[in-house]
Amino acid sequence: MSPKKSSNENGGLSTDLIKKFIENQSQELTNESQEIELKKLNEKNGYDYACKALEAQKEDRKEHRKQVTLFMKYGFWLTIVFLIFLALFVWACIYTDNIHIIISVLKVSAYMIPSAVGGYFIGLNKGKKVHKGNNSATYAEIVDNE
Repeated sequence: MSPKKSSNENGGLSTDLIKKFIENQSQELTNESQEIELKKLNEKNGYDYACKALEAQKEDRKEHRKQVTLFMKYGFWLTIVFLIFLALFVWACIYTDNIHIIISVLKVSAYMIPSAVGGYFIGLNKGKKVHKGNNSATYAEIVDNE
């Protein structure tokens, strides 16, 4: 018999087939390790995105609180000043015996104040409806914008 073994003596497997199988196994291991690295990178990117989103939300809330505080502070003082001027106007009208001016102002105010308040709340509700669906940005949209 010859020194070379036939494929039947190796159990039906040739050395080329075994080498090819081992190469395929090593390639699969390489691919799996790359896939694991990609998953790790994806998780890291997701974590970084979440941290940045929370930081941006924190800054937005901080600015919002600051604006609301200023609005309330200046709105309070503006209301006080308006009421003082209104009291002075009424006092001046009573002092000069011009009550008909106060009655005319009250007649105009009876129509103007409800209309202004109603218009304000209608606009406020329209603004809420417009801005209601704008907070649905996806991760891909935000990444594309950077």
